[in-house]
Amino acid sequence: MKSQKKIKARKTPRKTSKKSRSRRKVKSDASSIPLIRHREVEEQFIADHPEAFDPFIGEWVVLEGASIISHGMNAAIVADEARARGVKVPYMFRVEPKLKPNEGYLGL
Repeated sequence: MKSQKKIKARKTPRKTSKKSRSRRKVKSDASSIPLIRHREVEEQFIADHPEAFDPFIGEWVVLEGASIISHGMNAAIVADEARARGVKVPYMFRVEPKLKPNEGYLGL
């Protein structure tokens, strides 16, 4: 007859070590901008002045506030140029050609 090992049931579950995550405290003052409305000025400028981007069709553009900081065909160069001019986090987008009514892109 084969010997059988007895398995003892644990009465208390094993404690798992959880690393405490330190959370960065954010000071709330009047000068801080909520992240929801962080780039509202740039988005409003794009909506109000679409004709300002006509010379830059097909290019990458960096906006800071209501001014165009940098533009070009290569996104990495445009971002580096903006950072060299003092923009910490560039608001960058590609200017697409304007579409005629009832015209669109097919993603094939």
